[in-house]
Amino acid sequence: MVFNQPVTLLRLGDDEQWTPFYAAHAYVNAIYGSEYWAARSVGDERTVVFTLRYCRRLAGLNAGEVRVLYRGEEYDVHGVDNPQFGNRFVKLKGVRRSGNHG
Repeated sequence: MVFNQPVTLLRLGDDEQWTPFYAAHAYVNAIYGSEYWAARSVGDERTVVFTLRYCRRLAGLNAGEVRVLYRGEEYDVHGVDNPQFGNRFVKLKGVRRSGNHG
């Protein structure tokens, strides 16, 4: 796995604005197979999985409270996973916001 795609995580601030709180490099992969077809059936075929190296700043992230900025597009995070609670990686399942172009 190569972490070579720059991403910025955004968090909703007290002023109701999404502001950057963490920049990193991620492994980015589109979903495929049965996961793709399940997402497509509910209109979420714009889903991408961002895998980041684990760090304390990523501990306790909750879906819906964070967005990913990637290649000028914003992705709403619908799932956060720390595989096998190993504290090695954090996977963020993001759906590209419909207001984005690309």
